Amino acid sequence: MSKKGFTLVELLLVLVLVSVISVSAVVVFNQTKDDVSVEEEINMYLDLQRASKIYLDLNDSWARAFNQNDEVYISVGELKSKNYINTSLKRDINDYELPEYYLVKVYITDNGNGYVDTCILNITDTGSECISDSDGNIKPGSCCNK
Repeated sequence: MSKKGFTLVELLLVLVLVSVISVSAVVVFNQTKDDVSVEEEINMYLDLQRASKIYLDLNDSWARAFNQNDEVYISVGELKSKNYINTSLKRDINDYELPEYYLVKVYITDNGNGYVDTCILNITDTGSECISDSDGNIKPGSCCNK
């Protein structure tokens, strides 16, 4: 008698292999998606900081204030209204719009070479919260230290 078809053990083995491959693919896909979201957020912060430097270079009143104080604060709302940045600044991780009251601090560091640095802050009644340092990374605590 010839045997036709698959045995139950063979079918179960195939099902287990397919399920293991599927679960692995989903895990890898989710991790890659999270990594891309973080990268997009960092790039958004870097673009925002570059736009503030360009805005400072092209705006005389801001440049004078910067030269007098060695630092200025430019709001995200002002950069949006002057079309220096996209009107859609969504943070993919939390999926909410970047608030217009966030400030980009442009300042000269005290490391001796007069390097211009930037960071993004949320200033509240209780103090300032670091949103992003000059590399676009989110750092808890203070990130705009001279």
